[in-house]
Amino acid sequence: MKRWQKLILCLFAVVVAGYLGLDAIVRTVDQFAYEPALAVCASVLGLMEPDRLEIELRSYCNVHMIAIADSAGISGQ
Repeated sequence: MKRWQKLILCLFAVVVAGYLGLDAIVRTVDQFAYEPALAVCASVLGLMEPDRLEIELRSYCNVHMIAIADSAGISGQ
């Protein structure tokens, strides 16, 4: 097998493995990074809109994080 064929085969294997492992990656990120990301989003919005309640900021961030995940084609099960 030639060098370029090995390279293409390796790239294909990485893409397939990444696609198959996408759900596991999403679940891991959701488990460990969702709350910190939500807190950071609410804190930044709190700096921009200091007259808003914390629950409003967290709700806004939550809806938009879900919308971003949906537009990326990520679906949790």
